[in-house]
Amino acid sequence: MSKKVLSLVTASGLGLLGGLWLGIANKNLAQTIGFGTGGALFGAGVVAFIYDTKLNTIKNKLSASISTLTIENTKLKTLLETANELKADIQNARDAAFSSITQLNTELTLIKSQLQQESSKSLELSQENKRLLIRINELEGEVRELNQLCKDREAEFEEFSNNLSSG
Repeated sequence: MSKKVLSLVTASGLGLLGGLWLGIANKNLAQTIGFGTGGALFGAGVVAFIYDTKLNTIKNKLSASISTLTIENTKLKTLLETANELKADIQNARDAAFSSITQLNTELTLIKSQLQQESSKSLELSQENKRLLIRINELEGEVRELNQLCKDREAEFEEFSNNLSSG
């Protein structure tokens, strides 16, 4: 038997015995039945009151626990919403960073290409400059030869001119 049923039977039984005892002590059958029934009902009522009080205590504790759980649930929902907002912010920041990195990579590739073209042009110009320097050196040599030839011709002309004047 469960504890509740055992308590109810015991209290009712004690109330019945007490009522019967009072009735028998008065030697009156109606009183015996009345006191016995009343005692049993009183015992059952006491047990019911005790269990009702315990049930109310448990009910109040459960109510308090439900209120606490409701508050905690609300807090958790708020935290979840905040976490989802942070997740979205992080995703947006990651997307923006990826976009910026992609744009920078494109710009760096363009700059690299331009530098390679400039380097190629610079190399071509450098080679052209070398050819021009070689040609300038050749021309300077030819100019020196022509200058020497002019000096030689001038000396010959002066000598010829001096020979004509003297004689």
